[in-house]
Amino acid sequence: MGTVVVSFEEVAFAVHQDLICRHSQYFKGAFDGGFSETTNGIVVLKQESVKNFTLFLAWLYTGEIELPTANEARWYDSYERKVARAGSRSVLRDDEDGDKPDEGSGDSDDPDNDSEGSDVSEDGDPAVNGDPPDEDVVRSLLIDLFIFADRRGVPCLQNDIIDLFAKQRENGWSLVSESVERVGIAYSSLPTSSGL
Repeated sequence: MGTVVVSFEEVAFAVHQDLICRHSQYFKGAFDGGFSETTNGIVVLKQESVKNFTLFLAWLYTGEIELPTANEARWYDSYERKVARAGSRSVLRDDEDGDKPDEGSGDSDDPDNDSEGSDVSEDGDPAVNGDPPDEDVVRSLLIDLFIFADRRGVPCLQNDIIDLFAKQRENGWSLVSESVERVGIAYSSLPTSSGL
């Protein structure tokens, strides 16, 4: 087992080194390349988001892109805003602002409260708590995850994201390129040789 520490919050994730190295050139180099990570078994990714890394881990262990529910997506967004505001101060401890999700409530933003279902349906549409899927949220998540996969050398995840975009397009979703903002993010974050 190895450990990947994500974000300046230093959230630690235990990972199977063989599995992560099999799918990622970056992690193979880090864990097997004779660097300090090879001996201590810890890779630190301070610039990565917890959201992207958890989506990557879910894909790594299931082979499926598991999009978050609407509540989970709101929780991730709230968490990332708090991290940005907090600077180097931890937001994982009890929230000082009283913004901690209401436990036990069905409309909670708590990602551990899965009283409402989630998954990606066979046609590529995320089932987000019975609400129509929000294309912008899904596309933003997938583009961010694609950029993460590019930085960390995970071509199979990139291919799965492209396949999901194609499946969604076949089901009537708009083209990814219809959003100038999404194109700008992808263009500024990816090499010109990228498949996205």
